[in-house]
Amino acid sequence: DAVINIGLVKSGRYNAVLSELRQLAAVADGRPLKVILETTCLTEQEISAATELVAVSGAAYVKTGTGFMPSPTTLRHIEVMAAAAKGRVKMKAAGGIRNLDMLLACVRLGVSRFGIKWQSALFQLLAVLRPLMPYLHALIEGCMPLFGSQFWYHFLYLLILT
Repeated sequence: DAVINIGLVKSGRYNAVLSELRQLAAVADGRPLKVILETTCLTEQEISAATELVAVSGAAYVKTGTGFMPSPTTLRHIEVMAAAAKGRVKMKAAGGIRNLDMLLACVRLGVSRFGIKWQSALFQLLAVLRPLMPYLHALIEGCMPLFGSQFWYHFLYLLILT
C-alpha cells in the first residue's frame, strides 16, 4: 500500500503524481499495488482526478483511505471513485464501512476489497446471528454433555476466527 501524494494532488500537479505512481508500480514489480487516496481529505474533483491517475499508473487498486482519518469514507466517495475508475482499476473501501448496507452498496459500485475493523465485522455477524440465537442456544445446550462446559468458549472462538 502507498498513500498518494496528497499535497501534489491538492496543488493540481497531476503529472508529478502520475510520475510517482508509475515509479511505485515499477518498484512493486508485478505485486499488486494499492494506492490510498484518503478521500476524506479531497474534494470530489480531486478524488476523480486522483482515481484517474491511479487507473493509468499500473497500480492494481485504488483505496479510499487508511482508516485513520477522523471522518469516515462515505458512499459518495465510492461513487466518485467508481465513476472515474470505469473498471480499469480494482477498488478497495476502508475507513467507514460500518454496516452491511454500506458494504452491499459498495459491492454494487464495484468495490472488490474491504478494510473493515474486526469489531465492525463481529457486530455485523452478531446482528445476523441474533434471530438464530434460540436455535444456536438449543444446539449448544444439546452439545454440552459431549463437549463440556467450555463449549461456548470454543464455539465463539471458532465462530470469530473462521
